[in-house]
Amino acid sequence: MSRNSPYLAAALRLTLGAVAIVASMPLRAQVTPPPSPIPPTLEDTSYVIYGEGPISLPLGIGFRLPGYNRVDGAVLPWGPVISLARGRVRIDPTVAYRSHIGKVDPFMTMQFDVTPRTLLEIAGGRSTFTNDGWIRSDLVNSAAAIGVGSDSRNYFRADRGWVTLSQAVTRPGWVITPSVGALTEN
Repeated sequence: MSRNSPYLAAALRLTLGAVAIVASMPLRAQVTPPPSPIPPTLEDTSYVIYGEGPISLPLGIGFRLPGYNRVDGAVLPWGPVISLARGRVRIDPTVAYRSHIGKVDPFMTMQFDVTPRTLLEIAGGRSTFTNDGWIRSDLVNSAAAIGVGSDSRNYFRADRGWVTLSQAVTRPGWVITPSVGALTEN
């Protein structure tokens, strides 16, 4: 025991020194705020909801639903969606690669919520258009063109731009959204 005495004495001195240092520190009391007139509500803190930033990428990488037609071949659109002013301004720029003609076409749509029921849309860009879109939807026409070689549309390439102002009229059980606009095409 005499062998450990110097070590025991040194450890005891260090411990007493640490207690003396801690005892000499000023104590800070936690001040409890005065009770609020509104009782606090219980909140679920088991998960956190994160808001999306102003820029999002569809499908996680920016690609949109691809299409196919006999003129363009495979159409692969890509672009981010930009949302500003708490979602009241949406900007949707895209570029679309067209495999048969080897072109990359830009297109942009901007939507502004003027009021909660009034929407202003401005769009423009270069693309391949058809006046026969009413015959089949894009998805059905793409499947028919790939599956059985039947494409019932006539196509043309153009630079196109438009502006549309629409106002939603709501009544119990129904909504009508009339609009007025202008379109220019080259």
